[in-house]
Amino acid sequence: MPYNESSVPGLQEHLRSLAECPVDWSFISTPGMRVVLHDEWEDVADEFALRENASRTGGYFGIYGVSIETETDVETLVADIASIERWIEAAREEYKTLTRPLTLMHVATQGEYHKHFPRPKDTMDVIRKRSKKDSCFFKGVTRELLTDYMWELFEHRWEEIRFQDHLRVYTNAFTVIGASGGDDTEIICWDVSYPASIAHAYPITLDEVRRNHGTAYPVSDRLRGVVQKED
Repeated sequence: MPYNESSVPGLQEHLRSLAECPVDWSFISTPGMRVVLHDEWEDVADEFALRENASRTGGYFGIYGVSIETETDVETLVADIASIERWIEAAREEYKTLTRPLTLMHVATQGEYHKHFPRPKDTMDVIRKRSKKDSCFFKGVTRELLTDYMWELFEHRWEEIRFQDHLRVYTNAFTVIGASGGDDTEIICWDVSYPASIAHAYPITLDEVRRNHGTAYPVSDRLRGVVQKED
């Protein structure tokens, strides 16, 4: 990227571009998860800065880029750019490898896991009856809403998810979202496979959670009021 080596604003802008987190933010729908991934980038970049003996270890990866805005000495900025440019591409590649499964992460579609989603003509009573075999969400709990919920779950449990190939988590939606075993429930089971980039979500009762020796964690109430009411 061309920049004016004699212009402090130009040097600062170039440093901002070097420090930018290499993530396609369009697939991350919640602000909290964006913060998590930005923090992860800071950790990776700081590790490379230490490894490469950068002139200002971590200085340009702090929150809000404070160092970039306060440094006004041209020679110092030029030297720091040269130092960071020696290792920044390797840092980006390591970070992308770490987070690549997230770029493909998705809640299982109806095609992949149709039994837990309602059919177009299903009433709530039909769904309750169906749930005696396979638990099922009520109408209104869409895959898009579950995707937003998934990112909030990842925000809260990132340290577990990133270091485990498979994780099963139970969450309390604070509102009825479906049925399992014929009973209405507020609990969602999440089976997350990080290497496969897929999260299976389905309703489960609190009794089932307890039988599995699990705990239903509070994550979000974003599903409150989404279940379609029947006349």
